[in-house]
Amino acid sequence: MGIRVFGTVSQQKKTATFIARLFSILKISTAGVDIYYVSDACMRELYKRSGGKDKVTNVLSFPQPENFVDPETGKEFLGEIYLAPSYIFKEAKKLNIPRDEWERKLLVHGVLHLLGFNHEKESDAVRMEKKEEDILLRLHLDQHSSPRG
Repeated sequence: MGIRVFGTVSQQKKTATFIARLFSILKISTAGVDIYYVSDACMRELYKRSGGKDKVTNVLSFPQPENFVDPETGKEFLGEIYLAPSYIFKEAKKLNIPRDEWERKLLVHGVLHLLGFNHEKESDAVRMEKKEEDILLRLHLDQHSSPRG
């Protein structure tokens, strides 16, 4: 499994460990993902360029075409997830939940986007939130706050 995390050493270790655990629950054994920790300014630009809004967001996911194989690893590559840690910290404080817990929820949300889940229509949102709740329960995380904005 190719989990590459681009951030501080601490972010790399905890995120890679969490994603490996999440992939185990999802029964993903050979796919890879890249995770980037970026500044608020970088996130704002990514969100604007990807067709979103001209504002900061907490997480963005960019799936690869189905069955894309990473030329470096020879494994299926799901895509990229971008996180804005300082924005996530502010949100967690506002939600009154630990930052690490909120970040893990956002990682679950991001991975589900890479797997084709979305929340564009209400029925899709309900399906995605149900899947998130199931995963969070299995990860022993509180499900009270939803990443969907």
